[in-house]
Amino acid sequence: MKKTILVAAGVASAGLFLGSGIASANPDFDTIANSTCTYSQVQQALNTEYPFEAGFVNGNPELSGWVQQLVNSSPDQRQKMLNANADQVAPYSAMFASVATSCNNYPV
Repeated sequence: MKKTILVAAGVASAGLFLGSGIASANPDFDTIANSTCTYSQVQQALNTEYPFEAGFVNGNPELSGWVQQLVNSSPDQRQKMLNANADQVAPYSAMFASVATSCNNYPV
């Protein structure tokens, strides 16, 4: 419960800095949950494709830790994590789905 609250606070805080330009009406959690990328590949994709947002994620230990835990989890566990934090993650799902789609283009 404490971890969920910290993640919710981190993701909500991200919203203050990231703006609404990456919002998504229909969150694409399946693409995120089923990604085959490593955390290193996700970081490279995020840093390259969304440098401003990456700076915020990388500068927030709780948020970056949650993202790392998400990436290192099984697809089923990722889906559970995304669903548990759906209200906080949904506005950024398009960005994360984009990263989950392109991250395979980066070296492991």
